[in-house]
Amino acid sequence: MTSVPAGVMRRLIKARMEKASRSILEAGDIEQQVAAYRRILAIEAGAIVLGNYRVEEARLGRRSALWFSLDETKTDRVVLFLYGGGYVGGTAHHNRNMASGLVRAIGQKVVALDYRLAPEDPFPAALEDVLAAYDDLLEQGFDPKAITILGCSAGGGLTLASALAIRDSGRPQPGALVGLSPWFDLTLQQATIRANDGKDIVLKPLFLEAAARLYAQDKDRSDPLISPLYGDLTGLPPLLLQVASEELFLGEVIAVADKAEKSGVQVKLEIWEGLWHVWQAFHDLVPEARAAQDNIGRFIREHTWPAEEADRHAEERSEGVSDQPDRKKQANGLIHVLCGDGRGKTTSAIGLIIRAAGHGQRTMLVQFLKNGQSGEIKALRTLPGVHVISGPEDMRFSHVMSNEDREDARERHHRYLAVAVRAAMAGRIDLLVLDEVLDAVHTELLSEESLLMFLKNKPADLEVVLTGRDPSEEILSLSDYISDIRAVRHPFERGVLARKGVEY
Repeated sequence: MTSVPAGVMRRLIKARMEKASRSILEAGDIEQQVAAYRRILAIEAGAIVLGNYRVEEARLGRRSALWFSLDETKTDRVVLFLYGGGYVGGTAHHNRNMASGLVRAIGQKVVALDYRLAPEDPFPAALEDVLAAYDDLLEQGFDPKAITILGCSAGGGLTLASALAIRDSGRPQPGALVGLSPWFDLTLQQATIRANDGKDIVLKPLFLEAAARLYAQDKDRSDPLISPLYGDLTGLPPLLLQVASEELFLGEVIAVADKAEKSGVQVKLEIWEGLWHVWQAFHDLVPEARAAQDNIGRFIREHTWPAEEADRHAEERSEGVSDQPDRKKQANGLIHVLCGDGRGKTTSAIGLIIRAAGHGQRTMLVQFLKNGQSGEIKALRTLPGVHVISGPEDMRFSHVMSNEDREDARERHHRYLAVAVRAAMAGRIDLLVLDEVLDAVHTELLSEESLLMFLKNKPADLEVVLTGRDPSEEILSLSDYISDIRAVRHPFERGVLARKGVEY
């Protein structure tokens, strides 16, 4: 039986993906659908790293990459992380939280590679980027046995395809391979593609078919470097595979595990019940995700660390040395600004609330201009320690209101802010999310003076999230009053904040 947080998260994801599927189908031609899909993957909650992680950008091979580490992480071994996105979407930036979780679970450096995507750069561009990155790691002095290649979804298929290419080219093999909900068969011929259609809350066969065509173009999709299920797996490094029981990819993951075992590969297959595609990304909230990442850490240490170091690490954990981040220490009074014209700001804010609640923080969401009746908000209300304030109607089109209605709306919005201020000043909340508050200011349903007065005088350790359109100069000036102001936006929407040098 899955945990309560897993059940809540499942409902949230299901509601979001149903909405996302409709938006993709309504987008128009294939180019517009790809653009819509990429916007959906650009969830900014995944980009915000909670904790004292070092995140450094550098070139790796031919592409940009993000390096993740902690003070105590091993520096002589590394995980090359390949994110998912159907070969047509995803970025290292929007997988920062996933990568940082892997650092915690494994105890060594992780580097996330921004490989090229279709349709602009179809097969074999992504594979070439991974091979160039692997060569670069070798040139930097990493022992090949100290390198793990790990990928999720399409990145999982790319992991195995890269291992085949590395072996066939005569390069030294990495120490281990890990596939999380991996896509191994782009021909879509496995039985669970049909049997789990409707059970898988994330993936749809229709979208997989479109992505496969865009990536493979006119190439044979059964080519092992495109669909590694059809390759000879002899001589590959130890392989860990994790998949959920209701995923479309279940059949091909089982088939690869069986084929690898028959080929003499050390393989470990984990099938998790009641979860979803790449659930491991939700390690901040879902216990099953954290447990899955811990299993990944044990597997990698077993196969790439010296035995005595792996044993010592295991002993430290068994003696109660906690690696659970202290959420209170992570807040540091930051103000997160999720802004811009793209979609997903509210979903990103909700993601932060869920992650904070998972660490025991008391959180409050105040929704300006919205009625709070979405599936995500209804699921959010079931989380312990989470309080939601929202209006009875949608006021995003307040410009067509009568003067009387606008005055009522102004009074209501100032009352919402007053409730939040009282809760914050009384120390009853640790994280406050003011959703669409910047739009409420722009539409003059909330005075900027009231918002600024609160932000300038808020408790020092209260973390605040503002969403909406670009903040004003006065809100940006808050860097004089707090330790940091951090804006997280879609990379293709960078505007006023980039010009002002605000950190992304």
